[in-house]
Amino acid sequence: MLQNINTDIASAITAIDNIITYLRNYRSDESFIKLLETSTELANILEVHPEFAPLNDLPVGKKQQKRQFDYEHEDETSQNLRDLLKINIYNTLLDTTINALAERYKQLVRKI
Repeated sequence: MLQNINTDIASAITAIDNIITYLRNYRSDESFIKLLETSTELANILEVHPEFAPLNDLPVGKKQQKRQFDYEHEDETSQNLRDLLKINIYNTLLDTTINALAERYKQLVRKI
């Protein structure tokens, strides 16, 4: 749509604004749950086991950090792989995409 010869700059700005709004609304617990359900259905169709491996079985090393003071305690990390997926991948990917689009949107609006 944005690469169409007949598309004007105003409709392109409106389309980008709509995409940013959609992504901000998509960054919710309900959308994440719906995404997991869809991916589980797809995994079943492809005959792939659609469960997360136990967190203890993952080959992830924990980074140890020295603390100078006793009152500095270690940050709590989620022991649920689904929460880690949501925080570290889903939210991060959406935040990066939203921020990149918003920055380009601002640049485009400034030039007009």
